[in-house]
Amino acid sequence: MYNTQLTQDTFTPQARDLRVCSCDRAQMNSSEETSPTVAKKLDALPRIHFTSESISGDTEIYVVEHEEFSSPIEIVSGAGIGVTPYTKLLARNIPSNLAGQSVADFGTGTGIQAIVASLLGAKKTVAIDISAEAVSLAAQNASRNGAAVEFKQQVNEIPETEEFDLLLCNPASLPSDGLIGHFFDGGEMGNAMIFRFLDFCVRNLSSSGHALLVHTSLVPLHLTQEFARERDLDLSFVDLEVTPFRKFYSSILERLHSMRRHHGIQYLEKDGDLYELLYVIRIQK
Repeated sequence: MYNTQLTQDTFTPQARDLRVCSCDRAQMNSSEETSPTVAKKLDALPRIHFTSESISGDTEIYVVEHEEFSSPIEIVSGAGIGVTPYTKLLARNIPSNLAGQSVADFGTGTGIQAIVASLLGAKKTVAIDISAEAVSLAAQNASRNGAAVEFKQQVNEIPETEEFDLLLCNPASLPSDGLIGHFFDGGEMGNAMIFRFLDFCVRNLSSSGHALLVHTSLVPLHLTQEFARERDLDLSFVDLEVTPFRKFYSSILERLHSMRRHHGIQYLEKDGDLYELLYVIRIQK
């Protein structure tokens, strides 16, 4: 189990192995820059491919092909709720066979993780999001794809005694203080929603189950580890990707520079461009 503080040396060698990308797993696996070790690891993951098409304004439709699906699914985004590199990374790590398992998606957004889980055979799938707009959009996407998903706006709508085999979370996790908008704002240190999810794991994760959390290197990992350790949760890394800063990060760039100096967050610099590291953390009791 992983309980060592993240340092620059921890990820830099792995980052060199992984192609700098914001792409799907198939593109990564076919890249000449992908090392044999990483390619072998990627071969063990489900093959999933995303393509998108702009409809109008900020509304896009994403076609998602998965090796376990008989036909592609369609995910509509809009109103600031979209499919990001974070989204794709988490979807890539959802187990292919969920038959007989119960799944909850914490902060569902477009609903894609819950929809994928349902279509992979989960006996029960619950999607949670405090945003009424997100719940409405996710419900439409679930209906569009014939996925059986229950929707909740509050965690307390789920009984404390109910346990899930798999919990998923792609959190709002940028240290923004509300500067870049509701759907990405993770609070002063970027970890407010991450901490809420870890408490949800304590409350509703079965003792034999596990959770998957997407964590950016722009949030202090040692604080996440300390919070989890205090709750007797075990953390381990299962996947890693490097992706360019998105344009709106310019609004929090000074904050990120400060957090890099004082709180140990990480990002990579190459040829004048900045990149964050995204990793999937497995959580168990």
